[in-house]
Amino acid sequence: MRRLMLVLPIAVVGLMGCKKDSGPVLEIPCSQNVASLRYGPGATFVANCPEDCGSASKVWGDGLYTKDSPICKASIHAGVISKSGGKVKVTVQPGQDSYKGSTKNGITTEPYGSFGGSYTVADP
Repeated sequence: MRRLMLVLPIAVVGLMGCKKDSGPVLEIPCSQNVASLRYGPGATFVANCPEDCGSASKVWGDGLYTKDSPICKASIHAGVISKSGGKVKVTVQPGQDSYKGSTKNGITTEPYGSFGGSYTVADP
């Protein structure tokens, strides 16, 4: 019993240093969006995108994307990954009153009005 009491505090201290996004890397298809993953604002995760996601469905936003925009195509637009795929860190954000559209890295995104959830992408 005494051994267990000594080990437990060490395990708890070790867990305190974990990051929110230290979980497994999600292997996602080109069509994957944040809305279907059901993460709330403030959540972060790392996803691995396959190659050739530039032709996935429409993306709405510029740097801050609507939750229903495909993650991989938005990540190409943002310059985080290339069309050959790769890992991306996704941070879920609250909804916005409006979203800008633009053309970057061969991807054109659309503007959109108010939408109830959004996300940003960055290097993992």
